Amino acid sequence: MGAPGYALLCSKGHLFYWIPEHLYWTDEMFEEKRKKEKEGCICGDKNIINISHYGDINDCICLESEIEEKGIKITGKIDEFLIPFEHAFDKEGKPLKDVYTKVSLPVYYIPDNVRDRSIWELPEKL
Repeated sequence: MGAPGYALLCSKGHLFYWIPEHLYWTDEMFEEKRKKEKEGCICGDKNIINISHYGDINDCICLESEIEEKGIKITGKIDEFLIPFEHAFDKEGKPLKDVYTKVSLPVYYIPDNVRDRSIWELPEKL
């Protein structure tokens, strides 16, 4: 069995990077994840929330029966961004300048205990 997957969300609730579960990680994969964490979300937010998962974003947060109360939930809102498109060419192969592509990201509600990572802290007394 491979490693857990990872979901990278920004503090605004955009899920901007998803790594599937059960992969056997290479150095290149670790480097790509670190790069995405450092770059931040395409909305410009660099406050990243890194969530481990095994196929569902709430796997390592709460039980399925507790998602409504404690889990990360999609809000139904979609934010759209224009992202510069590098290396665009016209039909004759000439470079084009100022070309953009529209990217849509769903917005998620992220509970405070996930944002501040207190969900993963052990209580002082068991």
